[in-house]
Amino acid sequence: ISKSVAFQFILLISLSIVIGGPSNIPSNVDISKLQGTTQNDILKEYLSRGTYIFPPKESIKLISDMIVFCYKNIPKWNPTNICSYHLQEAGATPVQEIAFALSNAICILDTVKESGQIPEEDFPKVVGRISFFCKCRN
Repeated sequence: ISKSVAFQFILLISLSIVIGGPSNIPSNVDISKLQGTTQNDILKEYLSRGTYIFPPKESIKLISDMIVFCYKNIPKWNPTNICSYHLQEAGATPVQEIAFALSNAICILDTVKESGQIPEEDFPKVVGRISFFCKCRN
């Protein structure tokens, strides 16, 4: 499953959990076996388009919570896809695009780490589940 959406990701991951099992009954779903990626980089909407459904601070918290939830419940899910593609469309150079993408990822991962919900020894697993979608043309 791959979800390419910004703010609707919570609804879609919830739907995936509910319908993911063989009997379509949530109590019978083994969500730990679900695999997929959610493109929920809400910050890129703010940076590239100046639009957002939630202000940046709340967006970061929402993405952080999603990462923690996936770590604890859906370990094979890539909980966020840092998307910088739109930044070039908004006028960023390839270097700026990568810089913003890495800055967004660092900010989100710092928030996850500061939450204290992921054991230090497992933090590399969380970092390894973050994916990127970049244009990076010249």
